[in-house]
Amino acid sequence: MPKKKPSPKPKARPVATEKSSEKPRPSASLRTYEIPDHRLEHPKFRVYQSGEGSNVEYKIEGDLSAPAPPIRESKYLSREQCLALYRWMLLNRRMEAVLENL
Repeated sequence: MPKKKPSPKPKARPVATEKSSEKPRPSASLRTYEIPDHRLEHPKFRVYQSGEGSNVEYKIEGDLSAPAPPIRESKYLSREQCLALYRWMLLNRRMEAVLENL
């Protein structure tokens, strides 16, 4: 007796949602990210993209004069890695301040 072929499973249909609960979809060229912010300090500045096509740049709004956060113990980085990262953050903060004044 020949084996029976399994019948194809019906395709799942998307669940209908109410129009009022739907989020507006951005255009295809606009990228949006939702990355959770787990930092202990919340800086008072904002970084955003501006421009179109190949002429896209990052802009910063807000106060960059706040002191750098203290070094904390990490279960992922060694003390030397924390110091290297801290130095890199300070260097970038100084570079941002210089570029802001140009």
